Amino acid sequence: MNFDAHKDEVLRKAREIHGQKASSRHDVQESWKTLKRQSESGPVESKPLQRKALVFFGAVSVFSRSLLESLEAAFEVKAFDDADEAVDYIVQWSPVGVVADMDPPSSWQKTTDVFTTSRTIGSNVPFILCTARPTDRDVRTLEAQRACVMAKPVSVDEVLQALG
Repeated sequence: MNFDAHKDEVLRKAREIHGQKASSRHDVQESWKTLKRQSESGPVESKPLQRKALVFFGAVSVFSRSLLESLEAAFEVKAFDDADEAVDYIVQWSPVGVVADMDPPSSWQKTTDVFTTSRTIGSNVPFILCTARPTDRDVRTLEAQRACVMAKPVSVDEVLQALG
C-alpha cells in the first residue's frame, strides 16, 4: 500500500475518529462533573420522604455510570473519585453505605485507603467492594475486616440486599 497516495484520506479518518473519541470522553467527563457537583451539595436532610445518601467511590467507567444510574432510583448517590473527599463525607455524614469499585480505571489502592481510613477514624458505615477478582488476597483481607465483597457484574438487588 502506498501511504503517500492515501495519506490525506488516512489522516482525515484519523482526525474524524479522534474527534468522536474526544467528544465521547468529554460527555463522560461532564456527566462525572455533574455527579460530583451534586455530591458536593451536602447531606440529605432527614425528612420522611427523602431518600438516604449512598456514597459511590471510583473512577468514571462504563461500570460506574451504569451502577450509579441504577442506584439513583433508590438513593441520593454522592459520587467521589478523590479518597480524601470521600472519607471526609463518610465520616461527617454517615451515609447508609459505600459502594466502591476496585478495578481499573479505579484504583484498588485508593479504594483500600478509603475503607481503612474510614474504619480507623471510627466509621461503621457498610462498605460494598465491587471487583472482578473477589478471591484476591488483598480483597479477602478487606472482607475479613467487615467489607462486603461482590463479584462483578453487580446487580442493584444485590447492593440493596447487602445494605439491608
